[in-house]
Amino acid sequence: MSAPKVYLRCGCPKCGGHIDYPDYTAGGVMNCPQCGNQVRLPAAAANPPSAPQESAQKPPAIPPPKISAAPPKPEPSPAASPKRAAPRSMRTTVTVLACAMAVLVLLLVAGGLAKYRKNAPTPESPGQEAAPVPSKSNPPASSATPPTPATKSKAPKSISDLKVGETVSVEEPKGAKGSKLVYATGTVKNESDLQRYGVRVELDLFDTGGAKVGTATDYTASIEPRATWRFRALVVERKAASAKLAKITEDN
Repeated sequence: MSAPKVYLRCGCPKCGGHIDYPDYTAGGVMNCPQCGNQVRLPAAAANPPSAPQESAQKPPAIPPPKISAAPPKPEPSPAASPKRAAPRSMRTTVTVLACAMAVLVLLLVAGGLAKYRKNAPTPESPGQEAAPVPSKSNPPASSATPPTPATKSKAPKSISDLKVGETVSVEEPKGAKGSKLVYATGTVKNESDLQRYGVRVELDLFDTGGAKVGTATDYTASIEPRATWRFRALVVERKAASAKLAKITEDN
């Protein structure tokens, strides 16, 4: 076993700091650890420092952390337990209802088959004639409801439905002796099923030689269906001896 190392101490002449060094380095040169000045190390010192212990005390060992065991798993609470099965009485009731529904469905199917067989045509027996099938050419002897007659739709309005009478005369009004008023009179018949509104006739006036000398017009607010309107147009031209329909119009 080797002898323990001995350390000596001296002072730095520049800064006065202490320098510790091993005894075997005495007589050498060493830099001051405080100021860096080179110092000659003496062979002995007045107050040699006590030799530091060769082996420093070991730091206390840190105990390893205790690893606690895994906590026990909590037992499932009654609330987390699976649902209990339905009571036996409830299951029995559901089974009885299902059976009753199945029997009801079977009865309905059987009733439908019986009704179909009752109404189904039976095969013809030998020597029995088949019943005639009703058709358009051979209608049934009696029907539940007679066919309703088709409703006749009204035809659209046309100016050709307004027919002017064969004669249009130019004459003085009857019973007005000495009157200077002269009228061209005639008739217009509404041959449609619709009421006509704003009917106007325009007449050409001719003299005794057949020359056109003017025109005359008359107007009525309406003509009822299948009704006749007798018009009377005032004649202003004194030379007019006859009149002829030129045009007939109506308001839309």
